[in-house]
This record gives sequence, C-alpha cells and structure tokens, in this order.
Amino acid sequence: MNRRGMVATLDAMIFVTVLAVVSMTLFFAGPQEDGSPDASEICDSVSSITLPADCVAEDSGNMRLNIWDIAAVSMEEGDTEFIDGYLEDVLDDMLTGRYGYEMTLIYEDSEISFGRGGGAPLSECSREISVLGGGTVSVRLTIYA
Repeated sequence: MNRRGMVATLDAMIFVTVLAVVSMTLFFAGPQEDGSPDASEICDSVSSITLPADCVAEDSGNMRLNIWDIAAVSMEEGDTEFIDGYLEDVLDDMLTGRYGYEMTLIYEDSEISFGRGGGAPLSECSREISVLGGGTVSVRLTIYA
C-alpha cells in the first residue's frame, strides 16, 4: 500500500472539507437584508388590486377596475374619501404598523396625500400609471423608519 497516496488523498479531503465550511459560512453569514420594506414592491402589490366598479359608478354590472382607475375617477369627481380610506387600510396592513408612510396621488389637477409619516425615509418610489379614462395617475410612496 502506498502511504504517500493515502496522505495526499487525506490532505485533499481535509482541504475540500475546510473549503466547503468556509464557503457555507460566507454564503449564510454574508450581507443580510435589514428586512425593511421596499416601496417599489409595495407599489407593485397595490397596483395589482382590482375592485368592483360599483365603488365609484352605479349600474356597472360585474366590471372590476384597477385601484388606480378607481382613484382617478374618485379624484375627478372630488370624492376621495373611499380611496383615501381604502389605500390607508391596505398600506397599514402591508407595513404592519411598524413603519410610517406617505402616499401622494396626482391626477390631472387633483392631488391627495395621506399616511402617517415620521422618522427617516427608508425607501421611496414614483410611478406614472395610465388609467382607463385617459391620462395618468402619478403615485409617490415614501416609507419611513
């Protein structure tokens, strides 16, 4: 039996084991996300909400509208109580009350802002979203610590 071959094989196995442990340590102990919410992801989630059109228009049948279409109609009519309250509830749920936020919506000549800001800004996003009635709704969301 060749002892040099066995020692070389054992050295190689120890080297590979040490390399694997170091790699796993670097992989799992590398930079961790701080867990703070991302405004862009939240905007994307809110953008996927659809509601029955009868929230803003009677006799609309079974039609469903995107949240931004409902916001545009509400702002155009000057009755933003529903959309303010609904979006505040959604954002409060998404941010679990741990973070402050401010959302501003602009459609044509109307602008609404709501939220409970405070602290240092953590994340911000702005979007221009086309709506069915024509034009765009500008959305800006800022999340605070």
